Amino acid sequence: MRWIADLTDADRRRELYQSVFLVWSRHDRDAAAASVRLVRSARSRDAVRRALIERYVHEDVDFAEDLYLRMSDAEQLRRAAVSLHRHWNGRDSMRALRYARAARRDEGQ
Repeated sequence: MRWIADLTDADRRRELYQSVFLVWSRHDRDAAAASVRLVRSARSRDAVRRALIERYVHEDVDFAEDLYLRMSDAEQLRRAAVSLHRHWNGRDSMRALRYARAARRDEGQ
């Protein structure tokens, strides 16, 4: 984790964090999700949360929604909202609509 944090390429750093946390989550999902807060950059933290949401949204939507509520980066929120909208579309129209609005928020729609 320290080695990743010291990388100067922000895109590469986010990719590596996502990979590490996705692998970790296969063994201990809750510990991995709780440890995301240790990632220094808010954008990288939220990129990891979004990756976890995409991985677990169909398996445990409550877990995915909890991660979503912890996010602050507008782009990562929008992308996570797309995943949550897809999950709720056809299951719960009110929840789907909430995420559809969030998914469009930064697109000017």
